[in-house]
Amino acid sequence: APGIQAYDSTAGVDVTLSGTYSAAVVAGLLGTLTPQSSPTNKAIVGVTKLSQRFSYSETKDLITGGVFVMEERLGVRAVRGITTEMASNGPFKQITTRRIVDFAKAGIRQVSNPFIGRLNNQRVRKALQGAIDGFLTTMVQDEALTEYALEVTATRDDEIAGRAIVNAILKPTFSIDFIAVTLTLQ
Repeated sequence: APGIQAYDSTAGVDVTLSGTYSAAVVAGLLGTLTPQSSPTNKAIVGVTKLSQRFSYSETKDLITGGVFVMEERLGVRAVRGITTEMASNGPFKQITTRRIVDFAKAGIRQVSNPFIGRLNNQRVRKALQGAIDGFLTTMVQDEALTEYALEVTATRDDEIAGRAIVNAILKPTFSIDFIAVTLTLQ
């Protein structure tokens, strides 16, 4: 929220576009950021004016309700990089958390893919764990994760069924959404 104003070159006038267009602009912004980079306080390039300005209390209520809000302040900016789970107090309140977890899932799947069809024994599972460990270590170095725990196992029944079980516990990095300042005057 809110919608954006844009120039219609065919009609030669400024037009107001709905929040759907704002969502497209935000998707473009997210596409330029690494998974661990928050859109909070980032300038929205290409948008110069919004269709509506919200008061502080309206902005606060929208954010609490899980709405991604933009404001006009030194250009158009994202107020906070949150998701709709903000309203339900879910685990993926920040967009970066969702993106980091999705990136980890895709990366684990990608490095695991060459192991499909190989023997399901201790040696191959250790190699699989090493490949996943290398990927997750890179995520720690890139500051997407603060730490992780990894285990690749298979019971005898899993081996017979052709399954290797990957258990990963991820601790994603969280972004600073606001800075509280206390000033004391004497």
